[in-house]
This record gives sequence, structure tokens and C-alpha cells, in this order.
Amino acid sequence: MTIPPATRDAILRWCKASKFTAPNDMILSDAVGGPMDSHNFNNRVMAPLRDKLKLPVLTFQVLRRSHATRNQATLKDAQAHLGHKQITTTLGLYAQEVPAPAKAMVEADETAILSASELIARKCNRSFYVSCCKKR
Repeated sequence: MTIPPATRDAILRWCKASKFTAPNDMILSDAVGGPMDSHNFNNRVMAPLRDKLKLPVLTFQVLRRSHATRNQATLKDAQAHLGHKQITTTLGLYAQEVPAPAKAMVEADETAILSASELIARKCNRSFYVSCCKKR
């Protein structure tokens, strides 16, 4: 899996603030290092971010599809990024023409998401999986 530089930098900053630093610790954990409840994460992180961005829906699936749609330079690239075994899966779900105004909107949303998530990250006390933060 490829982690873009800005995302990697954000994870590294998060790791420095984390109290869970073992190689098998989770990225999103509860107060004692166990798995975070998905409903809690939605209520504490995704819902405030969705509201701040004035989006009707914000889920991990929406983020995945948006990212895949925006980054489909080639179908093979999208297939590899999404981890699809069959190109037909990628074609059936993600291969759609994206008009230039929609691409501009997605880029503006990305900028807003990154700035809003930085604010939320500073307020949250959650752990990130530290092994992803090791220098390569």
C-alpha cells in the first residue's frame, strides 16, 4: 500500500503524540490500546469532519471511492491501489468519466479535509499503528 507523503507526515506526527508505540499497536485505538469502536470513531471524528465540510455523507467507503475515482490515471494503477484481483471489479465500480469541474471540487475538498483533519487530530487522543511510522 502506498502512503502519500502528506499522510505519512501526519501519521508520524500522530505517532509522536501516541502512548501506544509497540509495533502491533493499532492506528485507531480506545483509551487502553484496544480497537476503537467504529461508532465512536464516526461520532468523534467523521461526523464533525462531515459537518465542517458540509457533506451529506462521509464514510471510509466514500473516501475510498473518491480517491479511486480521482486517481485513475490508468485502470491498472487504480486496480493495484485498490487491491482488486480482477480488473473487472475496478471497471465495474470505479471507472467513470469525471468532468473537470468535479475534479476541481474534489481537489478543493481534499484541501479542506486535510486542514480540518489536522484540527480534529490535535483535539483527539487516539493512537496510530506505530509500525507504519518506522523510517524506511
